[in-house]
Amino acid sequence: MGSYITSFWFMKNLHIGIFILASSAISSTGWGQVRLSIAAGYGSYAMAEVRDHQTVYKSMPNAQTVSSFPANWYYALTGEYYFTSRFCIGISATYGSTSGKIDYGSYPGRLTDQLTIEHRIEYIAIGLPVGTKRLIANEKMGLQFGLQPTVFFGNLDWEWVNKFGVLVHYPYFTEEFKCLNIGLQPLIRLDKTVAQFQVFIQGGYNIDVYKSKLENKGIDIQVHSSADAQGHLTNPLTEDAVHADFSGLRIEAGVAFVIGK
Repeated sequence: MGSYITSFWFMKNLHIGIFILASSAISSTGWGQVRLSIAAGYGSYAMAEVRDHQTVYKSMPNAQTVSSFPANWYYALTGEYYFTSRFCIGISATYGSTSGKIDYGSYPGRLTDQLTIEHRIEYIAIGLPVGTKRLIANEKMGLQFGLQPTVFFGNLDWEWVNKFGVLVHYPYFTEEFKCLNIGLQPLIRLDKTVAQFQVFIQGGYNIDVYKSKLENKGIDIQVHSSADAQGHLTNPLTEDAVHADFSGLRIEAGVAFVIGK
């Protein structure tokens, strides 16, 4: 719950900061245009090494994969400054998540001794979109092409819970890992302007060009952990370090408010 509250607080205050800076830029220069937008999107995530780490634990009896890092919803706030009607630079903040879960049922019947292992990944991504725009349909619509370098601040919660009926009991284990990735996302956007507002749809494909190792967040390494001596999450079979990978397709739609000319 704390990570959700922190993410919401961070993105809300970032958008307020963008609005203040944008207003100051227009008033000081007397020209240009600022676009502030909010969007909801659907994104896929490669997560090959994290998925392999999950697969290791499928060898236990009665294992059933509930989910394995599927595509999921994300939410984005963006501010862009147009130097001319065609060229812009901006900053964006995105929050998203995905997860993988395996369940084990030891005994059939009404009361089941059940072990659940879940890898839950959340992230905040800060992007710097750069784009060029063309006006179409008698200048009532815009088609924009761009490239967005992005820094991902990721958090992996690895959790074991053993349940007997409705009771939770030993062993209960949770461990947190963090990572920092850098991605590049080519993107294309179609928008329509109505007064001071725009509605838009945007698509792109993020490619992680740098992936840091998933590192223990300073919590004591516990008995179930597959972290190495340095606290990096490793694959128990290969002993290789595990990396999160946020590469994947991104599709979003939203609304924007336009300030200036």
